[in-house]
Amino acid sequence: MLAVQGSERSPLYPDVPTTEELGFSNLSVSWWTGISIPKDTPKDIVKKWEAAIEKIQQDKQFQAQLEKIYLQPGYLNSSDFTKKVQEEVEWYTELAEKTGIRK
Repeated sequence: MLAVQGSERSPLYPDVPTTEELGFSNLSVSWWTGISIPKDTPKDIVKKWEAAIEKIQQDKQFQAQLEKIYLQPGYLNSSDFTKKVQEEVEWYTELAEKTGIRK
C-alpha cells in the first residue's frame, strides 16, 4: 500500500503514510455511511437514534467486526453529520464545475 487518503494515519495501517505526508494536499477521501430520517422527525426520536448509534460504535465486538472488513467506526450527531454532508456536496459540486464535469 502506498498511502491512505485521510488526514491521519489509519490505526489499521500505522506504517502507511497519508497522502498529505507524501506531499499531496487536499487529497483526503473517506468512505462513510449514515442513517437518514425525515427532517420533521420529533427531536426525542432523533436523540434516541443518536444515543443508540453512539453506543454501538463504542462496542468492542462491533469494532472488532469492522476491523475484519478494514473499517474504522466514527460517530457524528445528526447536526454534525448534516453539516459534513453539506460541506462534501459543496466541495464536489465546485470540483465538478471547475473540471467541466458539471456545467
